[in-house]
Amino acid sequence: VLLIIKGRSMWSTQMANFDNLWSKSNQQLTDFLIACSICEWCAGTLDSSHPFLCRSCCGQLPYNLCACRQCAEPAQSSLLWRCGQCLQSPPYFDYSNTGYCYLFPIDQWIVRCKDRHSLPWHDRLQYLASSSYEPPTVAIDAVTFIPSNRVKLLQRGFNLSQSLATSVAAQLDAPLIHLFTLQHLRDQRGLNLTQRRQNLRHGLQLDQ
Repeated sequence: VLLIIKGRSMWSTQMANFDNLWSKSNQQLTDFLIACSICEWCAGTLDSSHPFLCRSCCGQLPYNLCACRQCAEPAQSSLLWRCGQCLQSPPYFDYSNTGYCYLFPIDQWIVRCKDRHSLPWHDRLQYLASSSYEPPTVAIDAVTFIPSNRVKLLQRGFNLSQSLATSVAAQLDAPLIHLFTLQHLRDQRGLNLTQRRQNLRHGLQLDQ
């Protein structure tokens, strides 16, 4: 048992050293691009309209402009207030806002931030979330987030969901509350929509 644990520790140390080296190299490249006013996406010239994207690339982001107002899923017409799924089986919430679709390059930036421990992209995703957020017409009582399990939190050093919620709460001047706890939540990757919902239903509980 000691040999297995030691082997795991050595492997974990080697992987941690590699991750640290990758993160440092990635951060150095990012700092260089910022210092040279170079667009992160196309390596073009930045202007004052955006901190890390040129005007052309900023216009090509997958904005979620036409979406259901209740679930925020992309819709075919902006005239529809709610999609057919929400009309047939209404969810337990009234309003959703998602500034971007989970498409390239947003999906890659999220993976880079979460799995490659890229702190610069942590700040940039906060900027994208706060700049695209459209608050509802009703008053906001509080802001909450989905917690991260302990293993992921130790690996990354932060919970992206909590960071984005903190940014939104500060923008809305609303309290940030810890509303949920995790109970044996499986990794969401590789699960379809039904499996993800079942996973959250069994693994996510209200904090007592």
